[in-house]
Amino acid sequence: MSINESPRPDLEETSEFPVIVICHCHYEEVVDELICVLDRVPDTAQIYVTSSNPLVLSAFKSRWKRCKVSLDVLATENKGRDVLPFLRVLALLKLPDDLPILKIHGKRSLYSPSGEKWRRDLLNELIPSEAGVQKIVNEFGNSPKLAMIGASGSYVSDLGYWGSNQRRVFKFIRSAGSEPASVDLGFYAGTMFWIRSQCANSILSNVDLDQFEKERGQRDGTYGHVLERAIPMMLRSQGWSLREIGDHTELFPHKVRHRKLTYF
Repeated sequence: MSINESPRPDLEETSEFPVIVICHCHYEEVVDELICVLDRVPDTAQIYVTSSNPLVLSAFKSRWKRCKVSLDVLATENKGRDVLPFLRVLALLKLPDDLPILKIHGKRSLYSPSGEKWRRDLLNELIPSEAGVQKIVNEFGNSPKLAMIGASGSYVSDLGYWGSNQRRVFKFIRSAGSEPASVDLGFYAGTMFWIRSQCANSILSNVDLDQFEKERGQRDGTYGHVLERAIPMMLRSQGWSLREIGDHTELFPHKVRHRKLTYF
C-alpha cells in the first residue's frame, strides 16, 4: 500500500475517541522493539506504520498479533525521515479535532553512541503502559489548551540548539502569522511526542512539502530539523501550552534554558 496512492483510511467505529499512533521505521532491526512498545496501547488505538523499506512493512504485517488494535502499513519514499511520512499520513486521515496523536519512530542516531538508549527512553516514556497511555489521553481531555506532551527532559531551549535552522524556523512561523524571537526557541529533541489533532492539522496547513530535501545523511539544517523546532514554537505563539510526561505544569523556554541533552 503506497502512501501516495492510498485512499483515506477509515477510523474504526468506537464509543471512545480513538488514539492515533503514527510510527515511522526505517530499520528492520528495531521492528520487534517497536511492536513490543506498541502492544501497550489501549484497544481504542489505531496504528499507522510508514517506511521506505519493504522488509520493515512486511515484518510489521506478519508480526503484529493484537487483533483488537488495527495496524496499517504505508509505503513512503526515503525522504524527510520520520517527519514527512508523519505529515503524509495526517493529510490522508483528515482527523477531527481533539484526538490525541502519538508520533514515534525507530530512531537510530548514527552520530551518537547513546542513540539506542535515547530511542528506548523516549519510547518507554511516551508509551509507558496501557494505563499510562490513558493518563496521557486524559490530560488532553482535561486541558483544552494543551497542544503537546513530550518525554520528561526532552524539551530543550539552550540557544546553541538552534544549529543552522533559525532563519528557516522564523520564516515558517511568520508564514503562520506569528512573529518569533530567538529566545523563544524550545522544542522536543528527538521529534517524538503526543500532539492534539487540530494542532497537527494546523502545522500541516502551513508546511511546504516540497521543501524536504533528499536523504544524504544530513545532521542539521534540513526541513525536518526546522519543523522539529518550529512546531512547538508556533503552537506556543498561538496560545497553546506544552508539557512533559509526569509534570502538569506548562513548559516555558526560559525555565529550562540550562538543560543539555545527555545523549551526545
